Amino acid sequence: KGNALAEMNAILAMHKNKFDISYINHNLVKILPVDLRITLESNYDYISNVQFIEPDKTKCDHINQNTVNGGRYTRNYNYSYNYNVSEYAVKHATQGKYRIKVDAYNNYSHASQIPMYVRVVTFKNFNKENMEMEIKIFDLDNQYGVVELDDVKW
Repeated sequence: KGNALAEMNAILAMHKNKFDISYINHNLVKILPVDLRITLESNYDYISNVQFIEPDKTKCDHINQNTVNGGRYTRNYNYSYNYNVSEYAVKHATQGKYRIKVDAYNNYSHASQIPMYVRVVTFKNFNKENMEMEIKIFDLDNQYGVVELDDVKW
């Protein structure tokens, strides 16, 4: 729900005054711009140990959810251990590479018979008129250990 709401607001920010939003509850319309927003989603019930490494090598993850650089990590929980959506956002991004890593140790269950895919959606200038979006799909089948999925240059 949170992802859908954030992306609805991004569309509204990009196309100001082009939609009739009178039927949308005004409490749901909040334009919260950030320089960089990265989301990860998986076809598995969970993604293990998602890490966003900032240009100065600061880790932003489930342990260190807020960094001194302004990075913020959140993940979507539900009641049955599932957290298959993770998000990183930073209001004022610093120049350099933002790296994304996950643990690929899912070979211990029956679910390992199904290839694991991770979708990374990168938004630059999120909720701003000049927003850019890039979508990448990663196949983690035959991967084991800590896997660096991507790096985003800012």
